[in-house]
Amino acid sequence: MELGDYLNIIKKRWIVIVAITLLVLAVVLVYSFVQEPVYEAKATCMVSATLSGQSEYSVYSAIQVIQQLLETINKIAVSSPVLENASQRLKSIRSPSQLKQAITSKVVLDTQLILVSARDAEPLTAVLEANAAADSLIDFANQTEGNSTYKIVKVESAAVPGSPISPNPRRNAILGGFVGLLLGLAGAAALESIDVSVKSKEELGKLLERPVLGEIPFSSNNSSGAVSDNAVEDFGILETTRTLRTNIQYMDIDAKLRTILITSPSQGEGKTFISRQLAKAFAAGGKKVILVDADLRKTAHDSEKHAQGLTDAIIGTVDVHSHITEH
Repeated sequence: MELGDYLNIIKKRWIVIVAITLLVLAVVLVYSFVQEPVYEAKATCMVSATLSGQSEYSVYSAIQVIQQLLETINKIAVSSPVLENASQRLKSIRSPSQLKQAITSKVVLDTQLILVSARDAEPLTAVLEANAAADSLIDFANQTEGNSTYKIVKVESAAVPGSPISPNPRRNAILGGFVGLLLGLAGAAALESIDVSVKSKEELGKLLERPVLGEIPFSSNNSSGAVSDNAVEDFGILETTRTLRTNIQYMDIDAKLRTILITSPSQGEGKTFISRQLAKAFAAGGKKVILVDADLRKTAHDSEKHAQGLTDAIIGTVDVHSHITEH
């Protein structure tokens, strides 16, 4: 498929695309507003090494020690002993298992800082949890090493968050709209792939790999859409019929086309009317025309004037020439 084909699909299926996009967006927004808010509070701790001297080697050794210890201390922050101590500091309003779900720890890149974070539905509770976890980490780490190799201190206590980190309706709306648009495009493509109907003469021409010679409009006098004889004076229908006649004449000049078959996949699609009007158009142009009704079950051309039909002419029970009616 070319770019133009994709654009045509979007143009034809834009209602489906918009509907799916709006549906996904509505679901995301409803979920965002009914979801319980989550607040995050962060306490900042710093790890520093104890220098044994002022030489460049001592400074380098201290940096090496800090780099090695940061990840270890980061893991200790969410260990069971630290969380149990934090639970005790909170007077057991949060169990160690609850703190395990709420507390996270992260090393700030290229620094000596560790962020101890807590998430909770209540902002004040998140602050208490973060500070309790940070204080427990400091006590546990400093007591373990006896302050001989490094020291960890809290440089900033957790503050009350001003707004929840989740849900974020604006972010969710952007993501929901993007995802909805992708799903809408996928839905439109899926519908297009299973839709085998032909909706334009351009599609018909591509499908049959043949040129479209004409397009006869529907009649407003027939609610079913089929063109009736009441519409023969319609200028648009007369003009398009003449155009069809001209295109047929120039389709294969050398072959001198003599026989034309008019058919369609279903009843009531205008075969009778088009064949009759096309015959009149050729006759008006000076051609000798014989119109043959080949519907052996339900004839539509002057059926009341003849008791015998095409089958009788084929098997020879009637004279073909005597069976021709001149108009």
